[in-house]
Amino acid sequence: MKYQQSTPQFGSIIRVKIGKVFHYGIYVSDNEVIAFGMPPREGLSLSGKGVEVLATSLDVFKGDGEIEVCVVEEGDIYQPVSSEECVKVARSKLGETGYNLIHNNCEHFANYCYFGKRFSYQEDLMRFECKRRLCFDTYIAEIKDVDFKLPETLENDFNNLFTDEARKAFKMSFYLLSLAFKTSMGIDISTLNIHRLERYKYVSDKYYFSISQSDKHVFVSISDSPIGNGVTGLVRINNKTSDVDKHLLKTVTNNEIVDMTTESVSKFLAKKMSLANKSTAEHIDLDTLDVSKETFKFYEFENQLLALCGDSLNFSKLYLVEDDKITRMNLEEK
Repeated sequence: MKYQQSTPQFGSIIRVKIGKVFHYGIYVSDNEVIAFGMPPREGLSLSGKGVEVLATSLDVFKGDGEIEVCVVEEGDIYQPVSSEECVKVARSKLGETGYNLIHNNCEHFANYCYFGKRFSYQEDLMRFECKRRLCFDTYIAEIKDVDFKLPETLENDFNNLFTDEARKAFKMSFYLLSLAFKTSMGIDISTLNIHRLERYKYVSDKYYFSISQSDKHVFVSISDSPIGNGVTGLVRINNKTSDVDKHLLKTVTNNEIVDMTTESVSKFLAKKMSLANKSTAEHIDLDTLDVSKETFKFYEFENQLLALCGDSLNFSKLYLVEDDKITRMNLEEK
């Protein structure tokens, strides 16, 4: 079996190169190509969210790429079904979901329709690309009641919380963490051995994550290298400023609070929290955290300032989760 540039026929497998991998589909006509999802345009993702078998035109399928057509030679291990059967099977799958980049991708789908066998020759390449992809993904969601079973290592902490609101925020945080790891890395949270340090920071033996909360939202960042996030409101120094915030601010001006803009105060507080969340030390003294040696990115979201820090900071992406719909956010960096 090989692929070459030629004119596709009714019931052909076609493919187009996207970066290092190919996107596959079943050609019916110039107005109908059936594929498992649209061609990826922003790099690899393990998420199956919103991906389904669909029909599109040949022009949309190929984008700026060149179409290659599958050619089966005598003696090949797999031989195709009839063109009519191939198209019939492809159309019968329209609307189906369950996409997975490694285990159930567009090549699996196209080969199943064309040969009656589900396989993917680029599966090993997918595994390699997913493992080497630098990841710093942050997910934001409103705090709400969710139907989610916490990992056993977290159940005692959950049961020891004093209020319903605290339990709701706790469960929402780890629901969002589970969604983030599953979507960005294809990892089940139950395999991460998440446990708590003495200072109530949660860590994993295998990957890195950071959780912050505001009054209304949870902010979860995940990566394969050390990271931290921190969230604060747009703080102003006035009579209502809390003693805790004043204590933090004194550390930047030799114990004297001087005039600071709303942005500078907020950034300072968010930096401290982000750097504290990055650390895996059992105990942290906020006064001694030196934010001058760390690089940060800042984003404003609904009057909250989010600070991010970490080794893979240049690869950071933000996603908003609403009603189980995940949307890439294009917030302007502050």
